[in-house]
Amino acid sequence: MHQDVYFPTGSGFALARLLGGLEAAGRTRGPVGFAGLAPSGRADGSVRHAGMVIDRTNLFQHPGTEAALSVDEFAIALHRDAAVSIDRRLGWHLWGTDLCLQARASRDPRDQAHIVEAPLFHNSSTAWSLPEAFHASAQVLLDKYPALERIPTLCGELQRSRRPQQALA
Repeated sequence: MHQDVYFPTGSGFALARLLGGLEAAGRTRGPVGFAGLAPSGRADGSVRHAGMVIDRTNLFQHPGTEAALSVDEFAIALHRDAAVSIDRRLGWHLWGTDLCLQARASRDPRDQAHIVEAPLFHNSSTAWSLPEAFHASAQVLLDKYPALERIPTLCGELQRSRRPQQALA
């Protein structure tokens, strides 16, 4: 977790129960996040919010998931047996989404990324703009997964830019 995240009193016990349950079920190879995106379950490929976080002005509270598409980097748990690893090329942004993509490549449901419902406080706010470093990380992520046309994240959907076809002379 980064420096702007706080666990409420007593949440360590709840978190230990959640993570212990995943370990007992043999689900230690994927990352565990606290807020992100999950498949909506509809045929159109749409996504839904998942997880829980309380920031300065908002409550983000949605059901968790056992098949996360993206997790926010403010707090992520990785078991020592995790089959995924942080790609340093991504820098500060989107490495949580990359962990989910790595886990999804396994296709084994036990390896998928989870988003749990555990209350965390996130003492941070933005001006609703993304820094250039985010865009650089987005390009690294798109380059890393060339077969994906779109990558959903909490900050928006990453899409490949389509180059216009040149007219034949």
